[in-house]
Amino acid sequence: MNCYEFLDHLFEHKNENIESKDSNFFLLMDSAKHHTYIKRWLKTQSKNQLNQIGNLFQGTIDESSPLEVSPLLLSIHSANNKTLQQTLLVSETIGLFGLIETSLSKQALIKHLQPFLQAEMPNGELALFRFYDPLITQVLDKMLDKQEYQILFKPIDNWWVQKSNNTFKNLVSD
Repeated sequence: MNCYEFLDHLFEHKNENIESKDSNFFLLMDSAKHHTYIKRWLKTQSKNQLNQIGNLFQGTIDESSPLEVSPLLLSIHSANNKTLQQTLLVSETIGLFGLIETSLSKQALIKHLQPFLQAEMPNGELALFRFYDPLITQVLDKMLDKQEYQILFKPIDNWWVQKSNNTFKNLVSD
């Protein structure tokens, strides 16, 4: 199932069971992978739309990074699903996204994810940990110890990673 079919199916299913689950869906974008494409896309957004985009670097050591190279969190729902598919989820952006389902709000999810932005190197220095890169996200179970992995995934009901063939893998249940 490709990205478009997957998202359409997801929101059709959610609308059928809207009262049974209180979930929020977010696209977690590794903007640096396709920064020129993201920069062009960001220029098409209104100020209000830009304010709706969550920046994982906000309030961290990398706070000065521009949006087009920052890990971004976008709320996705039935009202904006088609628009995001048409303007953002195109062939140029394959491998750029993860999709998270959680009961957390955007700000609560950002606060939950921010501690994972840095990893301690063997020499004790801190380095940027790009856990939001779908290639890295797919192998987090090998990179984090069991306790860290459980902490990262605890408030997340589903975390689908977009693969290079435009399909999704669920890290929570697959």
